[in-house]
Amino acid sequence: MCPPPPTREITLCYVTDRKGLGVSPEKQCEALVGRMEIAARAGVDWIQLREKDLSGRALAELLREALRRVPAGCRIVLNDRLDVACALGAGGVHLGRESLSVEDARRLAIGGITVENARACLEAGAAGIAAIRLFEEASDLPAVVDALRRP
Repeated sequence: MCPPPPTREITLCYVTDRKGLGVSPEKQCEALVGRMEIAARAGVDWIQLREKDLSGRALAELLREALRRVPAGCRIVLNDRLDVACALGAGGVHLGRESLSVEDARRLAIGGITVENARACLEAGAAGIAAIRLFEEASDLPAVVDALRRP
């Protein structure tokens, strides 16, 4: 009998999109924090808060509430806004192609960067690449996370 193949540790990242939640604009942020909380309790490791159209103040309010409600074992990584991430103690920042350079952002642990391929990621000096996006209903998240973690 052959030994089972080695298992790899999988890091699951939930990338947010409050406009895709199907609620009115005035309820989107509250609904998003609820979805983030569900995803974290389902076992997602990281949440990439990717709400690029929000002002710094609105993003800070959203992040503050998310940090209050999301279990501490789930890392919240903020898209592009190093200033807001540092001010509120986010788990990291995700830098896009047009963002601050990796070298300039090294003081904060980087969650990932957007690049064309893995070689570009390595050349930029980033710690990792996140490439999973879940569009599932909130009630499906625990099952999706469980399925992705199975060898």
